[in-house]
Amino acid sequence: MITNLSFLHVVGRNPLFICVFFAFSACPPARGFDYFPGGATAGLPLEALSAYAGSARGAGTGGAGTAQSGSAACSYWNPAGISGIAFNEINVTNSILLGGTQLVSASFAYPAGGPEGYILGLNISRLASGEAERTDSTGFSLGYTFSEVLTSTIFTFSKKVSPGFYSGLNFKVINQSMDTYSAQGQSFDAGIIYHYNPETSYGLALENITQFQLGTDTAGRNLKAGLKNTFLKDKLIGYMDITALDIMNPGYTAVIRWGLGMEYRVTGGFWLRSGANSREVSLGFGISGEKINFDYAVSAHPLDFTHRFSVNARYGFLPDEKELKIREQQETLSLERQKYAQEKSIQKEQLKEEQRKLKLENWVHAKMVIAEDFFRNNKYGPAEEVLKEIIDRDSNNEAARELMKELNKRTQVNYIAQKYVEAVDLYKQGRYPGSLEAANTVVSLDQSHNGARVIAFLSQAQMFLLDQKYEDAKSELMELLKIDSNNNEALTLLKRIQAIVDIMGAK
Repeated sequence: MITNLSFLHVVGRNPLFICVFFAFSACPPARGFDYFPGGATAGLPLEALSAYAGSARGAGTGGAGTAQSGSAACSYWNPAGISGIAFNEINVTNSILLGGTQLVSASFAYPAGGPEGYILGLNISRLASGEAERTDSTGFSLGYTFSEVLTSTIFTFSKKVSPGFYSGLNFKVINQSMDTYSAQGQSFDAGIIYHYNPETSYGLALENITQFQLGTDTAGRNLKAGLKNTFLKDKLIGYMDITALDIMNPGYTAVIRWGLGMEYRVTGGFWLRSGANSREVSLGFGISGEKINFDYAVSAHPLDFTHRFSVNARYGFLPDEKELKIREQQETLSLERQKYAQEKSIQKEQLKEEQRKLKLENWVHAKMVIAEDFFRNNKYGPAEEVLKEIIDRDSNNEAARELMKELNKRTQVNYIAQKYVEAVDLYKQGRYPGSLEAANTVVSLDQSHNGARVIAFLSQAQMFLLDQKYEDAKSELMELLKIDSNNNEALTLLKRIQAIVDIMGAK
């Protein structure tokens, strides 16, 4: 392939050599092909995930897309392939394969950071086999059919690293279903594309960096290398791919897949394509418009022909540098006019705002003096009312907020102390439910208050005793002793409970 392309490059623009190249790439020796049926795994587990072309254009050039870039569907071969896109793009491809097998793929690319920044992509592909009859172990028909469905969802991130050098990452989720069986796996792909010069690009991608398993099949790591070269002033483009399958699995012998192809622009946006790979030979054509492309490819397989159709739509074109400069100048002039017209109005508003702020500051200062005086004299109620008034008028006043926090802390400490005293008094009076409620209130505000926890356990134990729930009372007291192992009242109650239990047992 490289020899033929170099020869064309040397001889120049003679159309005869272009025709010869078309004929050669469309009719290579068939005996060298490693054919397998559409929908099969190409000899290795789950190879079908990457064995087909992501678009009809790629299929028409032999599926050699590792070095292709500038299209939403390119992430199928290499995550760096969506680099250089300057507009939103959608690609929908329908591939009619063998035996009722069908591959439907939809790709989307969005230049979030512009064509020279980062680009986001999404690809969803569904490979469905033909219908098969469901039978039992004896071969008897169960009266219904099923199909195998393999769905791939790929999220792509691509970024320009340096001039001419792009990188990308795929995160993909694979789902497989067949009758009542289903499985899912996840993995990553990484890739780079290097534009050596305006005519030549190189691509490198590693698929399934993190291996995943569907049932008994494990997806292998595949290393892909690609070359793209342009000839005859953008009229003739050649592609070549080499893929080493399952390169890091010692259980398999390395398997090599290849693909090569070319496309020739006949006139305007009309392209002819030809290619071949390890499975099939293909021909195709494409019609490119300003916003919509249509591509078709037919591939010759020993069993039958397969067909692929793609529609590619672009929208939301990003403006070029000249358009951006003109827009910037227009916006600048418009802003200047607005500023000139509003200048006096703004100055008046600023003056009013300054007067309002000064008035507010004087009022806040006077109120803060009053609040601080109340606080120093432990008059927390009046101090809180004044501080709330300040915060309502000036919600961002830090001094008022800080004083309010300090006031709340002191108020809470006093409240906790009062409730604890109340809990103790109620316990001494034998009013155990009220004592328990007061102690629990203290614990909810301060979980480290062991005194309140002790009162809570004692109150609950006394209530259990009154209800003759001796075991529950013992449990409460045992929890209390974990806090205060020398608590005399708890020990006395335990002895009392034990005596009661012994007497009841003797009877």
